[in-house]
Amino acid sequence: MGRENILSFALLCVFHDWTLGVESKMIHPRLNRRNLDPIQLDMAPDSIDDSYEGCRENMLSEVKKTFLPNEKNIDSKFKGAWEDAMKVYDNNYNSNNELSNDHLRAIHVYVNTGKSIFESFNEATRTLGKRYKTDYKYHSLHFLLSDALRILNKAQGKKCEKTFRGSTRAFQGEKGHTMRFGQFASSSTDELVAKFFADWKTCFKITTCFGASLAGLSQLNDEQEVLIPPYEVFKIAEVTKNKVLEDKDKDDKSECEIVYELESTKTTQSQLNCNIVEKDKK
Repeated sequence: MGRENILSFALLCVFHDWTLGVESKMIHPRLNRRNLDPIQLDMAPDSIDDSYEGCRENMLSEVKKTFLPNEKNIDSKFKGAWEDAMKVYDNNYNSNNELSNDHLRAIHVYVNTGKSIFESFNEATRTLGKRYKTDYKYHSLHFLLSDALRILNKAQGKKCEKTFRGSTRAFQGEKGHTMRFGQFASSSTDELVAKFFADWKTCFKITTCFGASLAGLSQLNDEQEVLIPPYEVFKIAEVTKNKVLEDKDKDDKSECEIVYELESTKTTQSQLNCNIVEKDKK
């Protein structure tokens, strides 16, 4: 993608609240500068990291009859976002793949425009692990996204993929340490997209083996998004610090001020696996 297209894309993002940053929603950095403490690149011990291994059928049933209706009732923003998604994927829609309409609606709620709730969703997913059963109000969205990624990953051949992620935030992480994002983490197969949203500050070069491409499932096709689940474990393979760039020097060939290279360990860690429902009967 050329630099002119990146700039046009950024203007769209200002209006559409697209996210590539770890902290929450990310618009062009010059329009949203905040002085915040560095984010620790660690195992995200407070994450809601349920991967639903062994309880998928029970959780799917609970989502349909309990969690989704209740969560729409208690959160007007989520209800509005879900209703918007239902207009796109109504009951007559046939996706012609293994994703159900509810999977598609969940993806739409997370990545697309309008009443997006990803900021509060990501914050809650990163921090409410100890209150998973009491205070977390996104059980349906968390499950449907996790399940959709599993289905898409399988359909796409379960291959590892190189992606990129950018943020204006500062991070702290050491080479050789392991980490998880602890939330659903957006990334792009286009490195320049990540650099632009980082304003050439903090960039991640990621090899993910559990993330999945959302190609064709987002209103902004140029983003080439790959979504990474909270429970995938990475090793910080390299940390590179580069010189601070002037605006005139920022282009597709220049590197960000700090670059973290993350290699998937090809494992997951789910401390809360099936913590909210019973295991499926065999």
